[in-house]
Amino acid sequence: MSKRRNHELDRREMLRLSLAGLGSGVLGLSFLSGCSDSEQDVGALAAVTPTNAFYDALTKVPNWARLPVTEAAQEVQRSGYPSAYAVYEGDARALASALTGYSPASFWCHLPRPRAAPPPATRRAVGLRESLAPAFGPVEVRVGSGNRIELAASSPARGWAVASYLVAHAAQLGISTVGFRDREWSVESNRGWRHASDSATADSVVIG
Repeated sequence: MSKRRNHELDRREMLRLSLAGLGSGVLGLSFLSGCSDSEQDVGALAAVTPTNAFYDALTKVPNWARLPVTEAAQEVQRSGYPSAYAVYEGDARALASALTGYSPASFWCHLPRPRAAPPPATRRAVGLRESLAPAFGPVEVRVGSGNRIELAASSPARGWAVASYLVAHAAQLGISTVGFRDREWSVESNRGWRHASDSATADSVVIG
């Protein structure tokens, strides 16, 4: 195996560990795929099993949450370049905080507007439930007036986690806008999460 290949493996291992170090691996799928197209999502799905295996092994390491990233990672999966973990630790923790909802309105990207018209709202709601279930478990998805689709959020952190997931998978799910609390993200925009007081209620994420 080449040195370059080893370094890439170290990077992926470190990202997983940084997520776990924050106490949550719920958005490992989103984290690995980022703002992606459908082909990248297939690759991310393939990473779910080894990611879960990594977490399972990590929780068996004594005092893993208090260890430096390099030491904890070495206990789980030996690497020829253990120092490579630390290089990306700051970025990984920032992304993990955004994707798990602890840093509100922090995860966004620029995407082109979907070319095809969205399917009927009821069918979209079914697809959303199926997509969210592996990461969040059952999620209440409602179709309101004007085909407005709302996803229940039991807490601000969960709401932002769901919102970040939807942004990360917007291309796959045919989503043009995501709103939560007083913020809204839109495709084709370089402004990130803009203020929009009427975008959503405090206890639901709204998509368009």
